[in-house]
Amino acid sequence: MSTHSRIDTTLYLSAAAAVILALAAVGWSVVAHRPPQQYAAGERFDDIPNLNVSAAPSTLIIWVDSRCGPCTASMPFYQRLTGQTHRTRLVVMGREPTQDLKDYLAEFGVRPAQIISVGDRVLKFKGTPTVVLIGADSIVRAVWYGRRQTATEEEDIIKRLD
Repeated sequence: MSTHSRIDTTLYLSAAAAVILALAAVGWSVVAHRPPQQYAAGERFDDIPNLNVSAAPSTLIIWVDSRCGPCTASMPFYQRLTGQTHRTRLVVMGREPTQDLKDYLAEFGVRPAQIISVGDRVLKFKGTPTVVLIGADSIVRAVWYGRRQTATEEEDIIKRLD
């Protein structure tokens, strides 16, 4: 092996070792990667300090992102929910700043009781959109992930509202 090849190999191995050490330093593991947990019926939902679920018999949380195509496609349904959540509080949450979320929702006429920006807080939402129904006791009643595909799915949510 020529001296030039040995230097190239040494540089390559050094760079690879540096990348591996950097990843290890931030706690990333190739072997032990786990998918994020997600909310499930029956568990407590008390992750958000400024969310008062006892303010109504139940709270319907809609987790959205303005850059999410399925979220935007679901907006007509969320707009209908605005008028159908008689005793259920409608809350929209996302990572974007509150004003950005307000502007996004206003485009579609979605008027929730509360809009919460959680920033970088780690929550157990599988993805956007996610709809979570929570009782006044903070217990998750039901969870729906992704865009509503059929009227039957939408009716399933509506019939569970108080």
